[in-house]
Formats: sequence, C-alpha cells, structure tokens
Amino acid sequence: MQTRIFLFIITSFIFVSCNDDSIVLQKEIELLKIENDSLKNILTEVNSKYVFDHVTFRLIDSPNNNFRKDTEFKSEFVLIGFNDNMEVNISEQVENGILIKPKKLNSNGGSYPFEITLDSKINDYYINFSSNPSFGINFGGITISDQITAN
Repeated sequence: MQTRIFLFIITSFIFVSCNDDSIVLQKEIELLKIENDSLKNILTEVNSKYVFDHVTFRLIDSPNNNFRKDTEFKSEFVLIGFNDNMEVNISEQVENGILIKPKKLNSNGGSYPFEITLDSKINDYYINFSSNPSFGINFGGITISDQITAN
C-alpha cells in the first residue's frame, strides 16, 4: 500500500512539474512567434527597397576654380551606392539596347575606371550596369551613354 501511495505522489509531482514546464514553453513559443512575425515584416520591408553593400561619396572640384579671395568655388558632391556583385560593362557600339562586344569593367571601390580610343571626331560609348544584391530589389539592364568629341 505504501508503494502505491508513493507512486501516486511521484506521478502527481511529475505531472504537475511537467504541466508548469509546458506552460513556460508555450509562453516562449508565443514570444518566438511574435519575434518571427516582426522579423518577417522587416525582411519584407528591406526586400522592397534598393539595398547597397557600400556607400561612398566623392567631392569633385571644378577645374575652373582659381582659389582666389572673393571668387566663386564650384564643386560637386556625389553620393554613390554600389554592391559587391555589381556588373559593369562598356562598349563603343549598341544595338537595340544591347552592348556589342562589351568589355567588363573592374571595380575600384565603386569606381569603374576605363579608357577608350578616340579614333574619330565623334566617339560614342555605352555603359551598362546591373546588380543582384542578397537583399533588396535587383536592378539591371540600365544603360547610359556619352559622346566625346575629339579636337
């Protein structure tokens, strides 16, 4: 009989202690669900924007500045955002928005130095850039063009 009472007490104690743990675990699960929903909202917000891995700025002074007292000083502040996996190509020909014989440009901290040969009076060139960031909106197929007139 004592064994039965002892087993009943032990079983009751285990049941009560498991029930307390279950309540604590259920509360932790609810808090984790709320945190997870919050993180999903943040991720949705981030993925709806353009996101850059790096941001840098450049200050480009006008070559016409003479640095004399009482004269205007002209400069340009340029803010640049770029991603590590950005691809930039240059070509001197484009057809239907597609670069012909593109040359890939290598990044130098968000700057893409290049050289072209001025082999005629008017020289066109086209730069296409695209990016597929880990987060945020992908962008690509953006082509800009410029023209250099040789002397």
